[in-house]
Amino acid sequence: MLTIEIPRLAPGLNGSKGLIRMHFSEYKKEKDKWIWWMKKAGVGMKAPMPCTMEFNRYYCKQPMDIDNVYAACKLPLDAMREAGIIPDDNPNCVTSIVVFQHKVKTIKDEKTVIFIRDAATL
Repeated sequence: MLTIEIPRLAPGLNGSKGLIRMHFSEYKKEKDKWIWWMKKAGVGMKAPMPCTMEFNRYYCKQPMDIDNVYAACKLPLDAMREAGIIPDDNPNCVTSIVVFQHKVKTIKDEKTVIFIRDAATL
């Protein structure tokens, strides 16, 4: 199992800073930040193929609706692909994703923790 911890939260679809309202140049800046964090946190990591992923979102304000929290996986998945941790995010490479949300006390405790497991061993 691989563990990747990123000290930030990915945006969901909704809200003023959501993916559907984000200008393409803002999306690129956010994606570049995620790629940088993935390269830093995942140095030398290569996910087993095929794999499953568990996203743990540690938030301090409000939990996201279920559709939003799954949409928030887009940037981290794209960043893992760009960082070379996964070859692609298609269903042949990533067979399933599950997301959990955990309440924390302060914004400085917010983070995203991703567990990547070999799908063949499940």
